[in-house]
Amino acid sequence: MNRPADGAVSDTEVLHQRAIDVVLRHGVVTREAVLSEAVRGGFAAVYPVLCTLEDRGDVRRGYFVDGLGAAQFAAPEAVDRLREPSEHSSEPVAVSAVDPAQPFGAALPWPHHGGRATRSPSAVVVISGGRAVVWFDRRSRHLIRFDREAPVAEWLGCLTAAMRTGRTSDVEIKRHDGGAAGEFEADFRAELLSAGFVDAYKSMRWRPDRSVRGVQ
Repeated sequence: MNRPADGAVSDTEVLHQRAIDVVLRHGVVTREAVLSEAVRGGFAAVYPVLCTLEDRGDVRRGYFVDGLGAAQFAAPEAVDRLREPSEHSSEPVAVSAVDPAQPFGAALPWPHHGGRATRSPSAVVVISGGRAVVWFDRRSRHLIRFDREAPVAEWLGCLTAAMRTGRTSDVEIKRHDGGAAGEFEADFRAELLSAGFVDAYKSMRWRPDRSVRGVQ
């Protein structure tokens, strides 16, 4: 790869590095994964680079994950991990909505829901047993329940733990499931109250100094 005479990094070098970055970040690279990274030129631009990496033995091509399209490339260590016996955990975990480990809205579609979940840096997703349970945006204070039957106790603990790592440890819900601010279904409001939330101005708020049932 020839570097321009002025020493600047060429477009080819930039694209090559972006392709490597996507492989390292996602493990298994699909068209959707590349699009979620906003790579200039999209998957069509990265595809020839991935083919070159395959020829060099740096990545492997195959159909590793059902439903993610035929053109899949994976790091060798990712393929080895996929071949290991499954240790699928049902323990809920809160993940940044933009984290490559959070596949919904990128490699996988968001579950059907009444709001408008996005891969926003201010949002987190609680995942349990491989399913998305809730999405919460710190900035808009909007909570979306993908599984409306999931009890609050299933997702509140890891959601509040995620808030402790940010600027605030409070969890304030102003809207839920795409509804208007301050409007809470009676059953959901009662469940939040029993979990330690209190009524606030057009919202419900949980604070870490309150005793929350089932939350450490």
